[in-house]
Amino acid sequence: MPRLARLDGPSVLHHVIMRGIEHRRIFRDSKDHDDFLARFEDLIPRTKTSCYAWALLTNYAHFLLRTGDAQSGSDEGFARLINDLKIKKWVMYAKRPFAGPEKILDYLGRYTHRVAISNHRILSIDDGKVTFSYKDRNDDNKTKLMTLKANEFIRRFLLHVLPQRFVKIRYFGFMFHRERQINIELIRKLMDVVAGFTEKVNETIQQIML
Repeated sequence: MPRLARLDGPSVLHHVIMRGIEHRRIFRDSKDHDDFLARFEDLIPRTKTSCYAWALLTNYAHFLLRTGDAQSGSDEGFARLINDLKIKKWVMYAKRPFAGPEKILDYLGRYTHRVAISNHRILSIDDGKVTFSYKDRNDDNKTKLMTLKANEFIRRFLLHVLPQRFVKIRYFGFMFHRERQINIELIRKLMDVVAGFTEKVNETIQQIML
């Protein structure tokens, strides 16, 4: 069933989602992927659209866009949206994470500094099949085993690999990589602090990654 037409207007924020039917790939090949990026990069400045965030993977994509002067909708639709928003009672609500900020950083760290599956979870590779352990969230987080054909295991693993020209973390502000070292040294000088680690790390890189 098609969705209702998206209300649009100047400076409206949109969360745009693209999904492959039945989890299929949204790009035929790397050429198709690069062609999409080229057209997207051309469209953004031409329509004066702002792109604040994106996630472009093999079978789905998310974009956070703010429209510019070129509108896809009508002024009447935008006015209707504003009127609806005025009637609605808004409550700004934010709360601390249940387990504290450390748990949030630990959760995000699993995605930014680890691969889709760690080595110790892969239990066997035999006769063209891969057996690995996983936690069943629907069964009280019990650890179970799953065996997949090698090509299916590789297919699922590659769903977590970012497309070409994309990275997991982008730095902005004083952490922008080109001037990060200069900025950090200046900040330390202004704060009158000396660089150093307060806690010694005994784990190796391999242990940290696993």
